[in-house]
Amino acid sequence: MQVKDKKSGDVETLRYSAAIDAVTAGTHEFVNTADTDNPSEASSETAPGGEVSEKMTKEELLAIAAERGVEIDPAKTKAEIVAAINAAG
Repeated sequence: MQVKDKKSGDVETLRYSAAIDAVTAGTHEFVNTADTDNPSEASSETAPGGEVSEKMTKEELLAIAAERGVEIDPAKTKAEIVAAINAAG
C-alpha cells in the first residue's frame, strides 16, 4: 500500500498492517493511486458512483474502509465489508 508521510510528503510503499498502523498513528495518510491525469492508468478500485466491489481483495477493501473512516471488523466477509463501505457512501 502506498502512504504519504505527513511531515516530509514522501510517498512510501508499506505492507498492509504497517500502513494501517502509520495512518492510525497520524503520521501518514493513504495515497489514492487512482488519481492520475491519464484515465487509462487509473486503478479500477471503485465502480462508477464511488462504490467498491467484491472483485477487490479483502485487504484493499479494508484499506478503503479505513480511508473513508468506516470502522470494519476484519473478521467480516468481503460481501459484508463491501456492503458497509457502500452504505457509508
